[in-house]
Amino acid sequence: MAGERMSLVPQDTVIPVDGLTFLVPSRTFRIEGTLLKGGYVSLATEFALRLLRDAGELPPAEVGAFFGFSERETRALIQELLLDGYILVWSDRVRLSQRGEDAFNPITGELLMLNIEPFGDTLSLDLVSFAPINVTGGARMPWLSEVEIPDKPKAAAATEVGRDGFRSNFGEWRERRFKGGAASTVRLQTIDEITPLGRVLTPVTVPVSYAPSISDLIEPDFSGLRDRGRRGSREKLVDALSNVVRGITAPGDHLAAADATAEWDRGLLKSPASSTAAGVLRWLQVTHRGAPELPEWLAPSIRLAGSMTFPATASRLFEFIETAVQSDGEAPPVFWLPAEHAAWGRSATLADVVREINSEITPEGGIVLLPRADIDDRSRRDLVRQYGGGKDGRSQALFGTCAAVPPHALPLSLELVVQPTRWAVVLIHVPAPKTGFPVPIGYASTNPDIVDAISIRLAETIAKADDASVFWARAGIAPTTALEEIRRHLGG
Repeated sequence: MAGERMSLVPQDTVIPVDGLTFLVPSRTFRIEGTLLKGGYVSLATEFALRLLRDAGELPPAEVGAFFGFSERETRALIQELLLDGYILVWSDRVRLSQRGEDAFNPITGELLMLNIEPFGDTLSLDLVSFAPINVTGGARMPWLSEVEIPDKPKAAAATEVGRDGFRSNFGEWRERRFKGGAASTVRLQTIDEITPLGRVLTPVTVPVSYAPSISDLIEPDFSGLRDRGRRGSREKLVDALSNVVRGITAPGDHLAAADATAEWDRGLLKSPASSTAAGVLRWLQVTHRGAPELPEWLAPSIRLAGSMTFPATASRLFEFIETAVQSDGEAPPVFWLPAEHAAWGRSATLADVVREINSEITPEGGIVLLPRADIDDRSRRDLVRQYGGGKDGRSQALFGTCAAVPPHALPLSLELVVQPTRWAVVLIHVPAPKTGFPVPIGYASTNPDIVDAISIRLAETIAKADDASVFWARAGIAPTTALEEIRRHLGG
């Protein structure tokens, strides 16, 4: 497999598969204190000067004894003070030189050679690793889930957390605050006051990718976190996110999904879905390479690999639709049946994809979400919170209409997106080798027979639905009217 794998794509190719976004609990702090800028001296140097100022003059051995230094360490300290011009040696005794005397304020006794400046800044720390995190204002994303805090008592100790987090990661803050070489001369002198401010959930996105020349694994890339700040500063956050990703697996009914799609694509996806390891990896490489083409009877069509919400996959789809679809007349709605697993939709870019479809592909019809869900209050509440107007109905719904379909009407690993009479996307979420992470592979087609067959299949899944299946509808349309529109557009 290694030789075949290496021959399909260039060396060092990285193929994006998904981008998972997590909401990381964070807290903002106002921190005030003092910085030591330039003129930095060691504690031994500082206290040696203070000792000589108070004592007048001393034998070098007594200076060393004050610090508990060895003879060798004492010689090094005296040599440093001599070279810097702060002391003089006279008859085997040392005393301050004029420069040493001038280093002190004669009234306050403060060391003037220490350039101390006050500072104040607002800093946000994640409450998992307690390292700096970039908190930016943005849209509400209720479809994302919150990362569990491993050490809740520590996270609750706000002032202590802020102090320790800033001190431990001072170097990172310093590099951001003081650009260039000047940063290296800045030291933290004191932290005088910590004021805890608001708590927020900060989106953190982790790419999931496949590097054929490295291994057969499809895995998250945490280098963006690991390479920030001091070494290991975000390891606890990486561990927490890694644990979540390890728990995400494909539904496991990919063979049944391939059988279902065979109704219209002649079993095109049966081979890559059945030979899981070799099939999914080869499909990823061939799609990334852009060849060979799909069968003529599926044309016009393109291969797809990776999440529909990932920019690379979405851009490829939108480019195909733009060139292959005739968009005369009223644009029908887009119907989206998502796959059923924990990774689907777990992305900040889901909103971008939805926005693009709404504005460029179906500005009149909107998007109808067809989730697999039971018709009960809990399912309705969860979906309204995630993709609708929220529990109070005041938020902007992500999808215009939501109509639940029976949970097992189609295999859970099958994702279908269709704009009737125009185009369709078919993706099977196949388990990745060794990890089981869901990897979407499939195609998009504008072939009328394919588009019609998929539209009819979706119509069949909602054929027996009643008004209770409509969890919400756009522009206040009544559930009965919404169902009638869905059936009319799907041809059911």
